[in-house]
Amino acid sequence: VVFVRFDAERSYRLRVGLNVAEGVEWRDYDFAWDVCGDGAGTVAVTDGEVLNLTPLGKAVIPPPMYAASLSMGEIVRSVSSFPPPVSAAVDGEGGGCEWVVSLSDGRLVLLGEVADGSGKSGMIANYVPPGVIASIDLNGESAISDPTALRQVTAVCQSGSNGVDGTRHVTLLAVHCNTDNTGEHLLEINVSLPDNTLRVNRLSLSAPALRVSSCCRSSEPSSAVVTLTDGSLLVYSSQTSTLTPHPISPLLEPCPYVASLTPAVIVALSSRGRLYANEHSLRDGVNSFALSPAHDALLYVTTGNQPELMTVPLEWIRSLDWDEADYASRLCRFYPRSLERTSHLVAVVGHEPKVVLQLLPRGNLEGIYPRSLVVPYVLDRVNDDKYDEAFLYGRKHKVDMNVIVDWNVGRFLERVALFLRQIMTASARGVSGGGGVDFLNLFISCLKEGDSVALVMRDVVKGGGEFVFPPGEKVNTICEALRTVMIHDSDREKYLLPLLTTFAKTDPPQLSAGLDLLRSSSPSLLNEGIKYLAFLADYDLIFDAALALYDFQLAKNVAQLSQMDPKVYTPLLNRWQSLEPNFAKYEIDLRLKNYASALTHLKQAGDAAAAPIPDHFQTCLALVEKHNLHKEALRLFTSQPSPLRQITISLADKLVREKHTRTAVQFYLSAIPPAVTRAKDTARSHNDWRTYFSLCSSADERQRVAPDVAEELLSVPNYRDAATVLLDYAGDVPAAVDCLVRGELWAEAHRVASSSSECGREDLCEVVRAAAVAFAEVLEVEWDEKAGAFEVANERYRVVLRLRKDAIAEGEDDDGGGRGGTGDDCGSLYSATSGASDASFASRTSTGSTTSSVGSVISVGSAVSSTFSIVSEVDTLKHKSKFNTIGRGQKGKRKKKVKKGRKNRIRPGSVEELTSLVSTLKANVIGREYATDVVAPTVTYLSRRGRVDEARRVYESYRDFRTRVEQSQAERKRLTKEEETARATARDGGGGHAFLREEALPCEEEVDRLECADLPEEVNKFFYFL
Repeated sequence: VVFVRFDAERSYRLRVGLNVAEGVEWRDYDFAWDVCGDGAGTVAVTDGEVLNLTPLGKAVIPPPMYAASLSMGEIVRSVSSFPPPVSAAVDGEGGGCEWVVSLSDGRLVLLGEVADGSGKSGMIANYVPPGVIASIDLNGESAISDPTALRQVTAVCQSGSNGVDGTRHVTLLAVHCNTDNTGEHLLEINVSLPDNTLRVNRLSLSAPALRVSSCCRSSEPSSAVVTLTDGSLLVYSSQTSTLTPHPISPLLEPCPYVASLTPAVIVALSSRGRLYANEHSLRDGVNSFALSPAHDALLYVTTGNQPELMTVPLEWIRSLDWDEADYASRLCRFYPRSLERTSHLVAVVGHEPKVVLQLLPRGNLEGIYPRSLVVPYVLDRVNDDKYDEAFLYGRKHKVDMNVIVDWNVGRFLERVALFLRQIMTASARGVSGGGGVDFLNLFISCLKEGDSVALVMRDVVKGGGEFVFPPGEKVNTICEALRTVMIHDSDREKYLLPLLTTFAKTDPPQLSAGLDLLRSSSPSLLNEGIKYLAFLADYDLIFDAALALYDFQLAKNVAQLSQMDPKVYTPLLNRWQSLEPNFAKYEIDLRLKNYASALTHLKQAGDAAAAPIPDHFQTCLALVEKHNLHKEALRLFTSQPSPLRQITISLADKLVREKHTRTAVQFYLSAIPPAVTRAKDTARSHNDWRTYFSLCSSADERQRVAPDVAEELLSVPNYRDAATVLLDYAGDVPAAVDCLVRGELWAEAHRVASSSSECGREDLCEVVRAAAVAFAEVLEVEWDEKAGAFEVANERYRVVLRLRKDAIAEGEDDDGGGRGGTGDDCGSLYSATSGASDASFASRTSTGSTTSSVGSVISVGSAVSSTFSIVSEVDTLKHKSKFNTIGRGQKGKRKKKVKKGRKNRIRPGSVEELTSLVSTLKANVIGREYATDVVAPTVTYLSRRGRVDEARRVYESYRDFRTRVEQSQAERKRLTKEEETARATARDGGGGHAFLREEALPCEEEVDRLECADLPEEVNKFFYFL
């Protein structure tokens, strides 16, 4: 060796120069920061001839300290662990192999659990380090020319037999570099124990091997993955003893860190910090990773300003759509954990959710419990019905206890008894922090509404159920289920405090039920239970709950334990104890606002009194009316006719005030005897004339009040009902016809007039025909005005709509006036009908200025002198101070000029004008209801009464009106479309791209749909033949 030095740019590369016959031979050795550990979290560190072992699952011991050490007698070159699970003991001679150690003298040493238990650790209790199971010397093996040239010695698998011979077979892999520089081979070393016989198989490699890694979770046959320096991947099978190219080979770049659970899922980390899953890139800026077969997850640590421990379930990697653009971000949403800078992942401890990190270069070790592993671990315990373990682990790591319930609600409700037994016996295993009762109280007090299991967790952990609780019912349901099991337990008193917790946790709290439970328990537990309830709720609430039980002694105990002022509660309790029991309960109910119960006890107090109590029923009725207890009162006084009638009338009065008149009339009439007068007044005041006349006692009364009732109906207006009242009860045909004519009910008016039994009623029919003709003439004029107004408003609407779109495009909020959103009258300058331009505005407002800029007319030039002066003789311009007395002697104040006609003025081109135009357009079209109920009956009546010409004029006038509206709409839409096309063309230079079109305002769709309704088909068909 003539030269040894680490590379300046690549710190893990060692360059060695050798003096050979041909000259100097240069060799490069690449080192890697690597961790050797087994599936249980035990790590091994080489220190010359000594192998130091530390079980991180039992204790996190930072280097250079360790839990146990094994002296190998020679320099330890490498160490590798067997993939889990470890084989069971064979023939009582010890356990399976756990480690394989390569020594500098060419020997391989197999370590594992030995039967004698030698080598116990003095630092960690109950930890027995592995012992030497076998030592295999490779120096005499012909297939291995130089055992010291072996590297990457990797334990692949082992198989044992419990037969008579007790034979075990161990398969190892190693990379051998030929001394003649003919390349490298992969050696398959099969060892049979206990006779230590060897069988070596040489497998050729196309390039130097970079990494040999065994699959952590592989079904038979066992396998391993070999990574070459050119990025190629080879899969080794122990069954066929062959190497086959991996389907994803090669990797995007050579990766010195490779791990796999099965050959189908390979995770690799390059020297540049790029993490790959098979042929896909997962993340940049990664310094370490680990695959956990127990958690079926990939964990890795990122670098940068905010390092994080990321957890990715392997199921996500298997099912991920790699063609999605954001697939990498989806893998980062599973509970990331912030870390300290320079943290590196050392190990994931077995089945526990514990991760050990090392801070480089200091070397400190840190054990953490990331939530991404803790929550699935707790849920797995719930799936296995190990509620005690799930509770204790969740309590230790501050996991929401609600996940025990929410994960599978139906399963939990079926196993409530099992849950209670496990929680109550949890402290028997030496768990600190209280007994099972405390744990159960903690669990109940932590219950809350809603699903506490995140949706992402339901995607990762299998076995969960659907959350089926409606809002506000979860806590009450769980407390009821727990309470049912605890109350029926043979030893119910041990559950006393948890039972009280369930009563206090329900919504609303059932403190009275909890106190009632205390009364039925042992007297020695009464004070303890009250104190515990006081811990859960306020003393005032507990005192009121005791009063709700009408137990004065219990209330006194609560008051004494809560240190209430005796001057407050003693007079109350003494007064209630001195009263008749029902009356005392009535006062207590009033205090607690239990008004229904107060009414019951008040009635019972009156029934139990030896002598009638003055105004007793009036007190009951006042309570009923004040707190709306009519339903309860009707039930209580059902056997007392007089009070029952008063309560019924009171209920009817209440319904009248609430505008439920029909129901009120029913109650008035259901009273015994009926309250007819009130029923009549109520029916008439709400225009229920049919009920009113049915309650009238005689025909004379009906005839007398009919005109007044008709006038009341006309004020609604309800012409048809008013005519019916006049015709049926007053017999006034002319008045009835007049009502129908006023309501444009021509056919009905003619029917009433022609069916009159009086002589000479043809004049009424002529009156109806004349009124219909006059109404038709009015309609013709009205429709012509409406059509004109619609056309003007529609044209103006097109202009204003364009202005509003321009204002929005220029950045104005759609809530102001003219351009720029100013609140003055300048917005009118931009209205198309104002006839003003920027230049004309300037010419009218400036004096001598010819500029067209609006802003220039309000600027103040440097040559303009101010008219303000302190010494001016004009009092309105003089500075007002204590030395200025001008105008102080005048009486009264100067009146301000009031600007007229500007308060409610709508600014042209503003939102207000647009809204006004939309309202005008909607008001000048005729809807289907008006066309069917007014226009069509008028045309039909005229045509049937010999006035066909007048009917035709009305029909044609309406058709013209409808046509003008349609033409106006079509013309506006055409002009709007041409204008938009021209503007779009001007914007994009003639392309007319659709994406440059402006968005429509909310009112456009509504206005575009406006049209006059067509007349019924029978009307159109009649005039089709004329």
